Amino acid sequence: MPSLLVYAILAATGLATGVVAHRVRASVHGSFSRHLLLAPLLEGLALLPGFALVGFLSLRVLPSRTLPDMLPWVATFVLTYVLGRFAGRNRSMASAARREAALPFGHWLDLMRTDPEQARQFLNAYLARARLDGTDLVAQLTTACASLQERGDADRDPILHRALETLRAEITRFEHEYARLPRRAV
Repeated sequence: MPSLLVYAILAATGLATGVVAHRVRASVHGSFSRHLLLAPLLEGLALLPGFALVGFLSLRVLPSRTLPDMLPWVATFVLTYVLGRFAGRNRSMASAARREAALPFGHWLDLMRTDPEQARQFLNAYLARARLDGTDLVAQLTTACASLQERGDADRDPILHRALETLRAEITRFEHEYARLPRRAV
């Protein structure tokens, strides 16, 4: 088996194992002691197939099974494993940030269903506060639109449809407002 193919197999296995290990570790819930004991055990079980593959390939392909001969293969697997862990972590952090950014808009939608006037006041206060904080309102409102669209069918729910129209109007307003602002020197 060509050496390049072995490295490709190990790299792909390392990436997949890293993502899976991150997901397995993140799925552990409960007390601190449970997390402390169970998460490393499950992560180790996720690592086993990768190390078994390194061992199997070294027995089949390598002429000698010394540590210096196996070290590049193990390093390839471990480095791509670490990259897979970072990719999984970054993906889950981005997803959590999107959920967190959309949380006030879910509350706003619930308010629209019960008290439209209070919902309008809530949205105005939230946007004013976000503007003072320097938040990129266009990006946040776009994320909120996507999140609300995932919640339900806008064609069948008139309140959701009205909420999405309101957010899109706010996006347009802020885009025009940002376009009129002078560009800052970087």
